[in-house]
Amino acid sequence: MAGSFLFQYGIRIPLFWLGLWIWVWISILWSWIQLWFSLLRVWLWFWLWWLLWRLLSILLWRLLPPLLLRRILSRPWVRR
Repeated sequence: MAGSFLFQYGIRIPLFWLGLWIWVWISILWSWIQLWFSLLRVWLWFWLWWLLWRLLSILLWRLLPPLLLRRILSRPWVRR
């Protein structure tokens, strides 16, 4: 019969409703995929910024005290 889909159990479903059901499930799955990728992107950006902040803080804590100490010791009124 044209316009119907025959399952193996003999249930006749019009092709319109079958296509609508498939389209709804594909759109639901696509929205879930988009949601998870956006969450993954937020998570990756968070860790990228955290790693950058950590590296900069380590560099500042390693480089800044010797530079400040050298600047303080280079003043003329500091006794050696």
